[in-house]
This record gives sequence, structure tokens and C-alpha cells, in this order.
Amino acid sequence: MANTEKMDISKTIVEETKKSPIKKKKKSKKKRSKRCFQCNKKVGMFGFTCKCGKLFCSVHRYASEHGCTYDYRKEHQEKIKLNNPDANFNKVNEI
Repeated sequence: MANTEKMDISKTIVEETKKSPIKKKKKSKKKRSKRCFQCNKKVGMFGFTCKCGKLFCSVHRYASEHGCTYDYRKEHQEKIKLNNPDANFNKVNEI
């Protein structure tokens, strides 16, 4: 009987290990250093974020230097429309 009990115990252990797989530890990803989108230079704490959403170094921070796709003209036109209400010059009511 001892032999059959050992076999039953070993079968249950094998079945339990099949049901609950061992979780592998995930490797934590290293935090990538901040780099200029144009020249890939490390910028550290002093990177400049453009309105196009990308990070640049001090050389490429201007829109003309990195070929920015953001439409500054449209932004300023919208700002002017919001700040200047429609002018109505009808001061005298018509009879």
C-alpha cells in the first residue's frame, strides 16, 4: 500500500503544478534618457518641448530649425477671433 500512496501523492503534486503555472518575474525596463528628436543628443533636464509635441535640444528648439509641422498661423487666427468680438457699428436705431 505504501507504494500506491506514494504514486497518488506524486500524481496530485504533478497535477497541482500543471494547474498553477509559476509566474516569471518581468524585467523592469530601464527609463530611456531624454533625447533630442532631431539629432538624438541627450538633453537631460533642459530639453525643450515644442508645440508639435516633440522634445528638442537647445540647437533645434526653434520651429525653423527642426521643420515643425505645427500650424502657428492658424493658432493665432483663432486667438484673434476669440479676443476681438464682432464689431457692430449700428449706433442709431432705424426708424
